Amino acid sequence: MKKSTKIIFAVLAFILILASLLIYKMNWFGAGMKPQIHISDTLAVAKKLDTTDYTTNGDTSQAEDSQAIYEQKQFPQTGNSVKDFIIEPYKIVMEDEGLLDNDNLKDVVVTLQNKNDSTDVRPTLVLLKQQNGGYKLYGVSLNTVPPAYQGDYQQYLNVSVEIDSAKLKVSLTGYGGPTGNQFNTYKFIDNKLVLISIGLFSAGAGGQTYIDVDYLKNIVRFEDVNTMLDEMPSTITHQKIPKHKPYFFETDEGLDYRRD
Repeated sequence: MKKSTKIIFAVLAFILILASLLIYKMNWFGAGMKPQIHISDTLAVAKKLDTTDYTTNGDTSQAEDSQAIYEQKQFPQTGNSVKDFIIEPYKIVMEDEGLLDNDNLKDVVVTLQNKNDSTDVRPTLVLLKQQNGGYKLYGVSLNTVPPAYQGDYQQYLNVSVEIDSAKLKVSLTGYGGPTGNQFNTYKFIDNKLVLISIGLFSAGAGGQTYIDVDYLKNIVRFEDVNTMLDEMPSTITHQKIPKHKPYFFETDEGLDYRRD
């Protein structure tokens, strides 16, 4: 092979290697710069169901082999005091008292945390006061209050559970940005603690979004605020919720829908 031909092949090979490196870098940087999904545009809570009837029956109850039922069986079903329901390795991190059902006896909600693992689930127990002075375990939710940490990251700055006006209210306050805030409200309907509303707030570059889900009226309200302008104009839209069965405290269910 002539010397000039070898030089040409060598130059072509160098150009191919250089082009491959450039394509690789472009793809690598592009992957790191993909826009993040705005969490307020989608409220994914669970699968869609097919009725608006809030009357409960055996068909709407959670399966006997569900995690919530399994976990609930690990806790005492009755007790003379709140401490009687606390099993190892848990400790109480939040507690509130108030009238939750319709018997005029002050009930209790407690959220527990694993003393040895801050990334473990945090069971939330609803204890109903009995006429004899003790308590009965109504139910346990493993998802209403998320773990304190995900690895080394604390997802929410403040978390609270409270009984107010015959409703159970759970507030999750994030650090801002994509984490945002979430507010869940439960109420006893037909002797079942039902999710009746969710409020969401999130903020990002140039905007803020509020979402209010009313499960009793089957309506979602969206409010988008443009923070790029001094007057911060907002746009409000509404959307109907598909038909659904009630979503219970124990199973932490809800609708899966996207904004039209």
